[in-house]
Amino acid sequence: MASPQDIPPGTLERPSTENEIDKYVQTVESPDLWLEDGNIIIRTLSQGTPPRHTLYKVHKHVLALHCSAFATLFNGPQGAFDVGSECHDGLPIMDLPDDPDDVSHFLKALYFPQETQRHKPIASLPMKERWSPFPASYYGILRLTTKYDAQEIRNLVIPVLKAQWPSTLKAYDLLLGEHRGRSQRSSKVISLASSCSIPDILPFAFYALACRMRFSPPPSTAPHLDGSFTGLCPEDLCRLITGLVRLDAIMRRELFAVTSNWTADCPLVDSQQPGHVSACQDIGYIWEDSAAKDYIFVADPLYFLLRKQAELARHKDLCDHCRKHMTTSIGTLREALWKHLPTYFGFKNDLLASWGDSV
Repeated sequence: MASPQDIPPGTLERPSTENEIDKYVQTVESPDLWLEDGNIIIRTLSQGTPPRHTLYKVHKHVLALHCSAFATLFNGPQGAFDVGSECHDGLPIMDLPDDPDDVSHFLKALYFPQETQRHKPIASLPMKERWSPFPASYYGILRLTTKYDAQEIRNLVIPVLKAQWPSTLKAYDLLLGEHRGRSQRSSKVISLASSCSIPDILPFAFYALACRMRFSPPPSTAPHLDGSFTGLCPEDLCRLITGLVRLDAIMRRELFAVTSNWTADCPLVDSQQPGHVSACQDIGYIWEDSAAKDYIFVADPLYFLLRKQAELARHKDLCDHCRKHMTTSIGTLREALWKHLPTYFGFKNDLLASWGDSV
């Protein structure tokens, strides 16, 4: 066993194995949260080489004010927490087993309100850095505000997450320009939503990842190089694949069911001439064949339908009746697909009740 004089300055000797193998752990004070009048030390451990403790000198009353879990801990028998804790500079130490970066973002959110406003434009930053839809720091804030029951801070972050992973088709359409980057973050968001009880964002998160999977190798045989599927548990991977198969089958069936009926009552058809085909019907046959071929190469079925709807709305050779009927039918199909995303990905009825109400 090493003697006290053998321990380099700035380290704490803490055996990390059952065999009591001595390892030196570096200790650093947080440059952002070392408050002179603080009355508790929070300590985290980074598993690096060498391992490192980060110490945060903060206030028990601030932790208790925001987090009911800490309030319960500190409001026990008088002095019980302080007596039962290891000390540093005369203050009790509370070890948190969470990711050190998560703890740092979490504590900053308790002390600095701007930490929960990083998704908003900041004029002083360069253009590319002014706005992030859901900053990386929010993941840690949300995980720990959920774990330690800091509802006020949690409720500031959840609406930001829901805005980026919406439950309405209208909101989805407004975010089409960012869809590709979102799909790359889907697996991380799925894990976050599952662990933090935010079910409303799951159907769209699975849909975005399913869109990416349409042109990616199956994760079980060739994990995607950009990490799109990293972190999915077997249950979620099964849900993803099953949902994609269901969505594809319904899309193929319903898309062509729409085209089979939309020109049937075209006013340009001459009922006096058996077998007469109007210009609208000719366009319909061509459109159906084109749509079938195009869909093979489509990643996002909802965007595909929106694009096809716009093409027909601009088609100058369609009569007003057929144009309106066709665009309305495709719009109805899009709404139905969106409304049933929870069903395709196997979610429970309690989510179906509120999903996609405002299309």
